[in-house]
Amino acid sequence: MTPHSNVDAWDRAAPRYQKEYDPPVDSVPFGPGMPGDAELRILPPYAGKRVVDLGCGAGPAAVAFALSGAARVIAVDSSAEQITAARRRAEQDGAKVDFRHHELTETAFAAAGSIDLIFSAATLDYVEDLGRVLRAAHRLLKVGGHFVFTLEHPAALAGAGPRGYADPGPLKQERYGEQFLVYPRTMADVLAAVSKEGFRLDGLAEPIAPGARLPAAAVWKTHKER
Repeated sequence: MTPHSNVDAWDRAAPRYQKEYDPPVDSVPFGPGMPGDAELRILPPYAGKRVVDLGCGAGPAAVAFALSGAARVIAVDSSAEQITAARRRAEQDGAKVDFRHHELTETAFAAAGSIDLIFSAATLDYVEDLGRVLRAAHRLLKVGGHFVFTLEHPAALAGAGPRGYADPGPLKQERYGEQFLVYPRTMADVLAAVSKEGFRLDGLAEPIAPGARLPAAAVWKTHKER
């Protein structure tokens, strides 16, 4: 999320978002309209591992990690309303999660090279500077540690209106009754960014919902190479 309008928009949209998106936590969910990892099977093994959920929203993924055996789960979000709901969800489900309310690139909560897996679903589309997030993730991860994240699929964004596949600049979208700035990126742009920041691509999923013509999002599985 950006430090400007998107954080405020998420605070206002949080009650509606939480009402419309309340997935089960028996499998790590990948965001609205997306299958969970029980279907995608793209996450690396994380039982006994240290996991960070960047942009945790109302907490379903963080709770799922905690209930599925992660040794420690740290969940970060820049929206106070989402963090409040996430804490409530974790308490309700009996999950031990360390919640942090601050920007996604603030990494003082953990030592460099101490995290096994960083996960971010339905969040980085609202971030203008993807490279900055990748650098923060790189600092936290052990060499060989994974960063698994979703981004809205640029083909779907282009197919939804007059915007071209590689048109530059943010896209204004109404979601959950609020206006957001979304930052579309081509697949080539994302691959170049992860490579530049010291990650190697391990896998890519482009799930297509039943009845849809295009994938709504792409799931990127990377690891810290150096």
